[in-house]
Amino acid sequence: MSPGELHSVVGDHEDVVAVEHSVGPVTSGGSDQPTLGSIDAPGDSDRSADVTAVVRRAVARVWWWVLLPLGRSVVSSSVWAGLSQRTARMLSRGLAQLVAALWLVLGLVVLCGPAVMVTVVGGMVAGTAVLLLWRRAVPVGLAAVALALGAGLLALPEVMVAVTGGVLTLVGAVVLAVPPARAVYAHSERARVRSAYGVDGWAGWWDLHRQLSPHAVRLAAAATRPSVTAEASQLRAGGALAPGLVERLAVRRCETWLGRSVVGPVIGTECYAAHRDVVGLVAPPQTGRRR
Repeated sequence: MSPGELHSVVGDHEDVVAVEHSVGPVTSGGSDQPTLGSIDAPGDSDRSADVTAVVRRAVARVWWWVLLPLGRSVVSSSVWAGLSQRTARMLSRGLAQLVAALWLVLGLVVLCGPAVMVTVVGGMVAGTAVLLLWRRAVPVGLAAVALALGAGLLALPEVMVAVTGGVLTLVGAVVLAVPPARAVYAHSERARVRSAYGVDGWAGWWDLHRQLSPHAVRLAAAATRPSVTAEASQLRAGGALAPGLVERLAVRRCETWLGRSVVGPVIGTECYAAHRDVVGLVAPPQTGRRR
């Protein structure tokens, strides 16, 4: 056999090495066995899922049962009743109404008028704000906002035109609507009842929330009725009640409607009783005694 034929059969040493590198070890490339780094410790996924469930349940509990009721209680607090009454009386005075009408006109001029009027309006707004701060005709916060808007309109007219015009128009319209709203509210049923019975000594918003609110009847139903408990529980958390699921229960399944509060909280609160606290009496008609 000649040297050329021998070379064609055996091949070159570099070619053999290149083929071996390109193919790679057969045992490592074709094996389906996982490597050491790809093996996860048993229970890691379950542990992380449990931690996530605990965190989500804690966040939901804080939101549904702490922050949201706290915000509603602040809005419905009796402190706002006295503050709103004093503010309404202050805004119904002649000077406050005159300033509100002026602000309404100035806001419309800023939004729809020529650019040369922006400086004039800024000076007028700043001047009226200083006058209101001196005479204390309106709350100090409102006068301070007006002073900031007027100064901003003088310093940055191109930026503050839309903001100042919108704020002036909105504030003027709201203040002008206060006296008609007071007159209408005085003749409403709610105002007559609150003036007749007073607002002191009645159950507050927190009292109604803990005993007669949709939250209270949902929680009672979820704690005492197995079908509702299963619907409002988390399987991974060992059957613990999920605040979000409890607050999303249909209130018709859990309650008997009693009415709407009039005295007590400033904003009327719907009052309910849980089914376990309600007794139904069935009797023939016209068989009872009057007392």
